[in-house]
Amino acid sequence: MEEAICRDLDAGKKPFAVIGNIGTTNTGSIDPLEKMGAIAKKYNLWFHVDGAFGGSILISPIYRNLAKGVELSDSLSWDTHKWLMQTYSCSTLIVQDKSNLLNSFTEHPEYLADVNSSEHNDSWDLGPEMSRPHRAIKLWYTLQATGTNLLAELIKYSFFNANLVKYELNKLPNWKIISNPSCGTINFRYEPDGLSDEQLNTLTDCISKEIIKSGFAYIVTTTLRERKTLRMCIINANTTKDDIQRTVALLNEIAVRETERVRCASLDKA
Repeated sequence: MEEAICRDLDAGKKPFAVIGNIGTTNTGSIDPLEKMGAIAKKYNLWFHVDGAFGGSILISPIYRNLAKGVELSDSLSWDTHKWLMQTYSCSTLIVQDKSNLLNSFTEHPEYLADVNSSEHNDSWDLGPEMSRPHRAIKLWYTLQATGTNLLAELIKYSFFNANLVKYELNKLPNWKIISNPSCGTINFRYEPDGLSDEQLNTLTDCISKEIIKSGFAYIVTTTLRERKTLRMCIINANTTKDDIQRTVALLNEIAVRETERVRCASLDKA
């Protein structure tokens, strides 16, 4: 990242921001936020952290250390509808210095000439929307009703379930973990011998379509380094150990069956 900043500066460009991730949607990956924050400060850049999906780990006393360095950020985005059981949409932007929002968005049109902002500032001074729904009240009610301890248990349980998927897959032949469990997310695929990369991508698509068609589980694909993979995001508090074991068993059954179909299709083409 620092090399990229220096290249831009040498080219006469002016970098102004860097963005780190707490839990990418694809893999749950977390960036080295402390190092990023230090570099951002060194070059006087705005440091934004995208915690839309994984920011909820900050509630967990066990896993919040994975996001060490987030306190260096100038702004943090956080979607509580992704992991904290909130209905869509419930998104949050947290900033270190509120004056940056006021300097960017405050307007005084003629039709608001008689409206004085309160000491807490009106919502239209803090963002591009003049009016907006009370999204935060959903989260507020949840925190009042459940407290943070129960939500922290949910985060812990999600990490456990993703690791359980890895454990179950490692007991079976031909399954390969593409990205290790992180933030309740894991990516993997079935890689039997004798199939080309193109055939393996086709096989991955087939496995996903077949398990979705079964109605038992909804396992979709994503692409990592040009390879189609299966992605499981296990953040539902109602998911049980039995659910995961049965899902993995069904995936394996489908994978074995679909491998033969892919092989036969290849022979027919030949």
